Formats: sequence, structure tokens, C-alpha cells
Amino acid sequence: MTLQTRLEGAEPAAIAELAARHDATREELAALAACLGHPRKAIQRPAAEAFANLAARGVNVTDVLDAALASADPRRRFGAAFALSLLGPPPPHTLPVLCATLGSDDGDMRWAAEKIVLRLADRGAVQRALAELLRAGSPEQR
Repeated sequence: MTLQTRLEGAEPAAIAELAARHDATREELAALAACLGHPRKAIQRPAAEAFANLAARGVNVTDVLDAALASADPRRRFGAAFALSLLGPPPPHTLPVLCATLGSDDGDMRWAAEKIVLRLADRGAVQRALAELLRAGSPEQR
């Protein structure tokens, strides 16, 4: 069984194996990105950390993470924003995903999104986004 196939099956050992490598195929990165939206946090977090490990070793992971930000799956979108936040300062283009996650029914995701929002450098954009949530957001977002 290939590493890609094992990643597609969301095997924790496959995620750990990829995290320890110094390279990855596009297909392996795509399979790892799918793990970001897995229902179990025990799969999501190691997948995000694997992206950070790969990036630290010079693997370009930002393209696949940016693509995951546009996923139809809210968990995968947040997982991508979380993974990008592990690479360094959170990129400004994650703010819409983070604001949407503040309305999640998952308290852990809301808490994590809040922590990332606090690290965003563009305080003006954050203030405008939060003011809009106060005006028109869900009760969880407010």
C-alpha cells in the first residue's frame, strides 16, 4: 500500500511518516490536506503539524493549503488556516475562514480560531471583521 493510499485512509502512522520526510508528492500533500477535514481531531492536528514540519524542511506546502482554504468543507478550511498559522505569522487571507470558524458549533475550533485571530498582524482588518461579526454575526461569533 502506498503512502498516498494510507494518507487517503487517514492513517495516523502515514501522517507521522510523511511528517518525518524531506519531500512529498503533490498527491501526498493533497491526501494530507484531506486529513485536515477529518472528523477526528486526532487526525486533523497531526496533519496540520505535518504540513508545518514539511514546510520547515523546505517543501512548498502553501499552495495546497491555500487551495484547502477554498474547500466546501468548513473543517478542512479551518484546518488549512490552522496549518498556515503553524508556518509563521498567520496570513491575512485566512481571516474570513477564521471569522467563519468563530461561528462553529465546535468550541475547540472556535477557541483555536480566536487564538489565531489574535496573532494576525493587520489589526485594522481584524477590528473591521470583528465589528461586522458584532453587527451581523451569529451568537457564537458575537
